Amino acid sequence: MFTETVSPETKRILALLAKEPFVRKYYLAGGTVLALHYGHRISYDLDFFSQTPEEKHIIVDRLTALGKVFIKQNDQGTFNGILDDVKISFFIYPYHLLKPTTRVLDVETASSLDCACMKLDAIGSRGLKRDFYDLYMILHEYTLDELLHAFKEKYKTASTDSFHVLRSLTYFIDAEEDEAINLLKPLDWETVKTFFIKQVSSFTRERLV
Repeated sequence: MFTETVSPETKRILALLAKEPFVRKYYLAGGTVLALHYGHRISYDLDFFSQTPEEKHIIVDRLTALGKVFIKQNDQGTFNGILDDVKISFFIYPYHLLKPTTRVLDVETASSLDCACMKLDAIGSRGLKRDFYDLYMILHEYTLDELLHAFKEKYKTASTDSFHVLRSLTYFIDAEEDEAINLLKPLDWETVKTFFIKQVSSFTRERLV
């Protein structure tokens, strides 16, 4: 694991959260887990997920005990906020894990495959630049065909559209307007875009033959 990809302040907050009993209900997923796995960029945010979320007042009470808290959203099942300048989220997430979690930095973390499916879902909604960079790294571990099959399996209880997801992989308008990424590996944006265009073209062509 590339622990240097987590910013010092984020790592400090994560160490505090790891000691909180309510956090044991959750697993860490998203960009921070992928940065830990691939070592390609610095990550700052902490996104936690659970099928059985904690009561919202307990989350706020415990976070307030740890530091200065700014609350953006606090509904039952969804907390978005900032703890000492670190963005943190706690989400109810009904979809099952495809692979077991792994303990990293004293918290349970989702597998790269589960995070990959979540990235596909994010890009299908509104892909940010970091989502494409993350998925670029993922697609050097898994094939696009493997990811789409996993995506269908993970979200089989939801209404999913693989064609829409596939089309979203070459839609870069939202990502073009996004902020720059703090990369640790040399990888320019044009290379990433070309990679996805070729991936989708090859995937589509193989299924038309």
